[in-house]
Amino acid sequence: MPIFHFAYHEGDGLLIDVVDVECADGEAALHAAAEAARDNIHEAVGRNIDPSKFLVHVYDDMSRLIGTLRISDVMTQPSG
Repeated sequence: MPIFHFAYHEGDGLLIDVVDVECADGEAALHAAAEAARDNIHEAVGRNIDPSKFLVHVYDDMSRLIGTLRISDVMTQPSG
């Protein structure tokens, strides 16, 4: 399976982490990134950090940007 890179950024653009994840395709990678973002929301709230401006950039194995998720958008979407 291809490897996708999830680059987590704070609201000011500061890169805070990059996670490599195997996914079947770009759509699956974006779905996995949304699920990971939801997990990060719960963690941030537990640490009294406002996650509303966090971003996740999803890159394919050739380092091409395939999508950007704003954590604030993920906060309002149902999981599934």
